[in-house]
Amino acid sequence: MSATGKRDCLVVAVLFILCGCFLIVLRFYGLTLPCPWPPDEIVYTQPAENLAKGKGMGVPACDDLLPGITKRAYLQVPVYFLAVSLWGRTFGFELGALRAFNQCLGVLGLILLFALARRWGLQPAWALLAVHWTALDIAYQLNSNIARMDALCLIFTLAMLLTFTEGWERTDDRWLLLAGLLGALAILTHLLAVPVVGLLALLLLMRRRWKGLTLFGLPIFIGLVSWVSYGAQDWSSFIAQLRAPFQRKAERTALQFFAHALMLGGLGNFFALCPSNMPPWISIFGATALMVKRGVFSLHRWKWLALFVAYLTAALNAEMWYFGWFTPFGYLLTVAFLSSLLCLQPTRRTQQVLAVLIALWTMFQSFQVARCLLAVPPLQRTYRQFYAQLERQLPPEGTVVLFCAPDPYFHLRQTRPDLRLYELLPLRMQKAALQRLMEQADAFVFVVWGWAIERDITHFPKHQVQWRTYPMPTAVATYRVAIGIRQGKVRRR
Repeated sequence: MSATGKRDCLVVAVLFILCGCFLIVLRFYGLTLPCPWPPDEIVYTQPAENLAKGKGMGVPACDDLLPGITKRAYLQVPVYFLAVSLWGRTFGFELGALRAFNQCLGVLGLILLFALARRWGLQPAWALLAVHWTALDIAYQLNSNIARMDALCLIFTLAMLLTFTEGWERTDDRWLLLAGLLGALAILTHLLAVPVVGLLALLLLMRRRWKGLTLFGLPIFIGLVSWVSYGAQDWSSFIAQLRAPFQRKAERTALQFFAHALMLGGLGNFFALCPSNMPPWISIFGATALMVKRGVFSLHRWKWLALFVAYLTAALNAEMWYFGWFTPFGYLLTVAFLSSLLCLQPTRRTQQVLAVLIALWTMFQSFQVARCLLAVPPLQRTYRQFYAQLERQLPPEGTVVLFCAPDPYFHLRQTRPDLRLYELLPLRMQKAALQRLMEQADAFVFVVWGWAIERDITHFPKHQVQWRTYPMPTAVATYRVAIGIRQGKVRRR
């Protein structure tokens, strides 16, 4: 075997070792998270389960808290539901199996990141460094261990950028057709991909590549028309559900908007709940912007612009799962910045300084990950004790309203099949439906934390309800969960 072949084999071996270690970390987390996570996994997986059973894509667990959501889930676009439906038919719809799907997506994301870094001209060592840092990133680890659609959206977005690069640089429009198909899948997995897809379409328009623009846009147009046609079955519910997340974000103050734009919620600790090892991305973008202006950055302008649009998309949405979605793009930019510095100053001193910086950042990342991993065993014990208390305390054949982290929905569905379980949403809900559900409920399990309780449910039911609170630790803090049992005769729905 030639020297080049041996080097390539070594690079592939290192890549698979990194992916293997990453998967081991995710499996170690298991069903435990080092921070409280909004209880929305059932909202995004129950439509898939119902679809697999031929019952449509509704979320009965939400009991029409958003208009029409019991019959049709318009809260998110449907590709993730379809993918999880196929996965669940083989592996089941328990929480462990559902999270395993995202764990596989997390590994695939690392592989696609490496492929994109190499296609964008970075040397294998730099590409592997981007993969290594992404695998150590806590936000990316959480994204890859939660049953949400963000990881699948990331897969399609990375693949779209990879194929778009082929079509853009080779002037081969067939690649643009494939990029358009992947872009359509990304958008129909999560609307988070719309700005990046729109930027690529704008680039083709500015270059007047009419055929390429047509091929790129055709799958996207067909996909959006199909989605809107599905929404037209219940237009009022379609609009109301899509509007709900934007209403929540529109309530931010100017100060909150500024803090979100800088991703300040992820510096040090994620919103004071979980260790974070996310760098200040805005400073890296500032430094690379100067390089782009002077023409000394290793990536072309449109590539930098695509990464910046991805940053703005994640930052302005300001949720932890969007930070994880952006992480691979951020570290791709970071290693491109470091490689550009080395090209500008190819001296031994520069190499030594960069080596020290890389080692220090890797050590910091590893330290924060270790904090999360060390918290897992005591968290697992606490979860078991909490779930055991719920099994004992919840009334037989009762109606239980949940909004708790950890979310006991999946556990109670297995261990207490006699219960009727309903899940509240971290959104503005229909007041009439919410009030009716609260009046009919026999028990409540809520998280007691300001970030999770929206205005509609800050005032817990007090009439004839006995409340008890329990401490619930995270890797860096402790919050409380509350169990409320309605006194007297158990109500029937």
